Amino acid sequence: MATEEQKAIVVDKRLDSYVGFLESDFASLVFDASDKAKQIKHFALHLMADWRSISYAVAFPALSPVSIERFHIGMLRTGPLDYSLLGFLEFLLFRLSEKIPSLTSDQQLRDAIKVQVANLVIEMAPLKAERDKHVSAHAVWDQLINHHPMHMGIHGIMRLSYIGLFGAYEEFLVRSTRLLSGNTKVRSSYSRFPSILESAYGPDEAWICWTSTQLSSIREIRNRLVHAGGKAKESDFALASLVHIEDGYMHVFPCHIKSAYRSIKPSILAILSHPGFA
Repeated sequence: MATEEQKAIVVDKRLDSYVGFLESDFASLVFDASDKAKQIKHFALHLMADWRSISYAVAFPALSPVSIERFHIGMLRTGPLDYSLLGFLEFLLFRLSEKIPSLTSDQQLRDAIKVQVANLVIEMAPLKAERDKHVSAHAVWDQLINHHPMHMGIHGIMRLSYIGLFGAYEEFLVRSTRLLSGNTKVRSSYSRFPSILESAYGPDEAWICWTSTQLSSIREIRNRLVHAGGKAKESDFALASLVHIEDGYMHVFPCHIKSAYRSIKPSILAILSHPGFA
């Protein structure tokens, strides 16, 4: 019996790719529209909450590098209020005089120490730039992204985020359709589901919400990720603009999740604007 080769772990290695996708402006549109579709308002709120969580998850891989950089910057800003060289020297001498009282009365010694410390600070300036370079978010990311556990974690987060993105929308659509059609047993897995949607919403909205080429492709990618471990069929290579396919497997990048999100947005607004939910 032939065994499948272990699939490669392929991820987007660019730190700047890992940002949330859900815009506050769109969430506000949904909230406003749901005020006019009171019967399914709670469905819409649940959808936005799910998508907000998924959006945070997509941004999560970049959180550690960015947090380290911000912590470093914050530490650099902690200290005397006067950050000039003269202010730093005065602060240093003041603290030294607390430890060595003779510094207070010996002005000549204070001046000599000030000159030497100033020279040392000037000599160390290039080291600060070198240090800052190694604790930037991108520098930290470049080290993390080379570790296999990081690859596996990112790969899993992106896959589950894609599945969750469409799954949350699918739940919203099914629950809304049950209410509109009066059929509480409706499932998206029914072979008659497209016909049920046409009867409930009309052919144009049914196409927008489920059977359009774009949504059908996103749904197929979701199904391959869920039911086949992401293994691609020959016909799936037509989906290469919507998901990364390498070595016969689908790999999700943040850009693919954002693309799917943009494609689903009009469907949500179309459902909320249906007069049957007013």
